[in-house]
Amino acid sequence: MNEGQYIHCSSSSNSAQKERDKRRQKGDKRRQKGDKRRQKETKGDRKETKGDRKETKGDGKETKGDRKETKGDRKETKGDREETERRQKETERRQKETDRRQKETDRRQKGTDRRQKGDRRRQKGDSRKQKGGRKETEGSRKEAEGDRKETNEAGERKGDGKETKGDRRRGKGDRKETEGSEKREKGDRRGEKEAEKETKGDRRAKETKGDKRRQKKKRRQKDRERQGEKNGDRRRKGDRRQKETERDRRRQQ
Repeated sequence: MNEGQYIHCSSSSNSAQKERDKRRQKGDKRRQKGDKRRQKETKGDRKETKGDRKETKGDGKETKGDRKETKGDRKETKGDREETERRQKETERRQKETDRRQKETDRRQKGTDRRQKGDRRRQKGDSRKQKGGRKETEGSRKEAEGDRKETNEAGERKGDGKETKGDRRRGKGDRKETEGSEKREKGDRRGEKEAEKETKGDRRAKETKGDKRRQKKKRRQKDRERQGEKNGDRRRKGDRRQKETERDRRRQQ
């Protein structure tokens, strides 16, 4: 009984172990398959990556071509620089030529001006010779000027300029003296006027005093007359009232 049971237990445990082993193997196979699949994908990725590297390498070659083109551009730039320098030198050469021509033109112009100046001087000399010489002309001008100084507009002779100036100064002094005398006369007239004013003021004061007295008398007389008229009016008024009162009394009686 016990033996059977043991056998039974061992057989069942063996079968379970077998099952577990099968499952483990199956799982291992599945994992191996997955690993193989992943390895294949990785290989493909590697191939793709290699292809990319090849394409990138191609890009590098293109870049090298680009570098060559850039080098060609640099060569062209160098040629442009040389061309620019050549043009600059040509421009400077032309500018120098223009400056040289301008200097030549200025020199010729100076010569022309000098010749014209000489011609004008010669013409002056000719006209002076026709007049009779420069010194004589100048002397005659001075004499004519002296005549003008000696004679005035009316043709009358007058003193030299200096004497005339002195005369003018003396005349100015006379005017100053005249002005001073005029001021003195004016002051005298002012003093006379002030004296007249004082006399007039005194006269006015005296007249005013008499007028005041006379006016006072007139005022008083008028006041008395006016007061008398008022008193007379009062009397007349009182008499009239008295008469009316007497008339009333008679009537009442």
